[in-house]
Order: sequence, then structure tokens, then C-alpha cells
Amino acid sequence: MSCYCTYFDRHYLAPGLALLESVWRCEPTAEWWLLCLDDDVAETAARLADPRLHLLTLAEIEAADPELAAAKANRSLVEYYFTLTPCLPRHVLARNPGLERLTYLDADMLLFRPLAPILAQDGASVVITAHRFPEECAGLVVCGKYNVGLLSFRNDAAARTCLDWWRERCVEWCYDRHEAGRYADQKYLDTWPERFPGVVVLPHVGVNCAPWNWRSADWRVANGEARAGETPLVLFHFARFRRWAGPLWDSGQVDFGVMPRPLRRAIYGAYVAALRAAENRLRKLGVPPAGASPRLRPARYTPGHWAWMLWFGGLWCEWGWWALGGGPWGARSGAVLERRRARKARTT
Repeated sequence: MSCYCTYFDRHYLAPGLALLESVWRCEPTAEWWLLCLDDDVAETAARLADPRLHLLTLAEIEAADPELAAAKANRSLVEYYFTLTPCLPRHVLARNPGLERLTYLDADMLLFRPLAPILAQDGASVVITAHRFPEECAGLVVCGKYNVGLLSFRNDAAARTCLDWWRERCVEWCYDRHEAGRYADQKYLDTWPERFPGVVVLPHVGVNCAPWNWRSADWRVANGEARAGETPLVLFHFARFRRWAGPLWDSGQVDFGVMPRPLRRAIYGAYVAALRAAENRLRKLGVPPAGASPRLRPARYTPGHWAWMLWFGGLWCEWGWWALGGGPWGARSGAVLERRRARKARTT
């Protein structure tokens, strides 16, 4: 039996439900532990009445970890959410000693094929994935070598030691800035392969494929399915993908390289279909869609961001998945903006 955990608030109800449903579609017996970040999520998830879904509340997590609860006072909301990341799997494993393995997934992901068999690495106590930045975006490693969106923990001493250490570090310092070799909850992962036994970096390019690494492999579409050579897409991370208005979406790709239309139709088209199905199910439960997530990190939405998005074609229309603005240079947007960031760093 595969076991997963995640957390989200009401603004991520549709993406979160799309993630849960995608896992159940690929792994029908999978069990989920969902940390409900507000009452709306708790009430909606309870209406699903699915025995495979186990609900946790912030009050429960904080009551079990007073140091975590105290940390809420010295960081922003998004930073507190980051702080929760190690606390959730740690809490679930501690209270469910019979679980063999627990996998954390960010709520903005979608599963295309079964993941559990891939994570069953021999001798792996912890499974992580590298960002796999292409060479022209190598400067982004300041955010961390590994991505926090997928983390798999075997319920053994090595994994629990790793989680205890990570939770201590995040309670101590977990901010949305680069400081002294740290960044949010993520850059702490840089030392895991050397610091803890049994940490495996998953080499599968189809797992945690994302806006920042799709250009690191030769992704093509065959029979409507995205593949890199013989490797199928398993799990995609739709980071920064946001509805702008009506059928228009901020692709979230300008900082990395804008995906060509056939690929975005196969990958993002499937995601929007899953979001619409989730929204329809929420309506049937009497829950109207909450709308776009609030911009908890507004620095990304400057006038310059919108200008670059139009220049490189990062604003997409789901009618055919064509782009507003842009052209054949869209895939080079990450390289261009990385050079601009490097020049700015040299002059400041």
C-alpha cells in the first residue's frame, strides 16, 4: 500500500483535490494524510467521506509540537507553511508506526503514472530529487540542489533522524530569503546525501519534472503522451502556474524557459482538465471554487515580470494553448533572464 501526505489551504482546494485524484487514479489503494490549513479545507475534505483520506488539523499538529506553534509568531504565513513541511511527515510517521513508507508531495503536482514502484529503491531510507537545472539556469542552485516538492521517507531510524534534524532547523530558521547558505525549508536538503545514511537521489527524469528542468531532457509528444526518449512522464510539478483571467494562465515558466505548444498541450492541458474536474466535484459538494491563490510572494509580480512574460510568450491561452506574445525564442527566456540576474549581481 502506498502512503502520501500533503497540505494546503482553501485557495488550493482544486489543485489539491486534483493531486489526490490523480494519485488514486494511478494507485487506487493509496492512502493520504492531509493537513488542512484552514476550516474550509477541513470541512470540504470531510464531505468527500473517503476512507483513504485521513485528515489532520493545524491545531493537532501544533498541540503536538509547541515549538512549531511558537515559530508562527516570527515569520510570514508562507514561511510558516514552509516550516510545516518537515513537521507533517514526522508527525504522521510517529503516530502510524505500521507505515512502511510515507511520501510528501507539494499540492501543485499531478501524477500521470504510478509513482510508488519507482520510489521503492533498495536500501533507500530517504528519496529526494535534484532540481536538474539546465546549464544556462545554473545560478538558480542558490535555491538548493534538491527540490522539496517530492520527499519519500521509509519509516526507519535513518529517515526519522533526518526528519528530526530538518524539523529543528526549520523551526529555528525558515524564511523566504537567501541567507548564510540557507533558503526556506529547501536548501537544508543540500547536505542530506552526505549527512544521513540511506539518502538516494532519484535519477528518473520523469519524476518531479518541472518548469525549471524540462529543458534538461529531450521531451517530445508521442500519441498524446510526453516522453523523454523511452522515459515517460510520471509526476509533473506545476509550480507558479496561476489563472490570470478566464482562459488565460500565467505559465510560471518565464524564469526558466517557455515550453513549446505541443508539450504544453500534453502536460498543462491535462492539468487544466484535472483542475476543471476538481472544481466540478467541489461544486457538487456545495463548495464554490476559492479563486486564484493570493500572491503570498508579490515580488514575482512586478511590471517587469509581466513585460517579460509577454515578450517570451509566458501568458498562455488554454484555447489551443497558444501564447500571448512570444515566439521561437521563448525556450531561451531562462538563459536571457539568468544573464540579466548575473549582470545585476555584479553591479550591486
